[in-house]
Amino acid sequence: MDSVPAGWLLQNRTSIHSLCIYEAMSLESLPPSIRDLSDLKELYLHRAGKHLSLPDLPSSLKELCIRGCHSELEKKFSECGSPEWNKISHLRRVEIGNSYFIMGKKCSMETCRKLR
Repeated sequence: MDSVPAGWLLQNRTSIHSLCIYEAMSLESLPPSIRDLSDLKELYLHRAGKHLSLPDLPSSLKELCIRGCHSELEKKFSECGSPEWNKISHLRRVEIGNSYFIMGKKCSMETCRKLR
């Protein structure tokens, strides 16, 4: 998969609560329209090898998990204060590679996973 169909996202913007993208090694980006998913609570991005950044995310998002993606993406999101970090620092629960955060504060895997 090279891209997520923006039209489909918009057609379903009020009914998508969780979006999981797995094994999309050729995916380069998510469409900017993802920010319009008004009920999206969880976003999981696993093994999206070419993905280097995220668009602005919906204000409804509570959880983000990024695993096995491009190392630069994981690095950008792990650096507190970076533009990418500012997109996710307010989220309730974040897992990026082997780093875990609750409301922008680093925590252990066990603590983070208890919030599920």
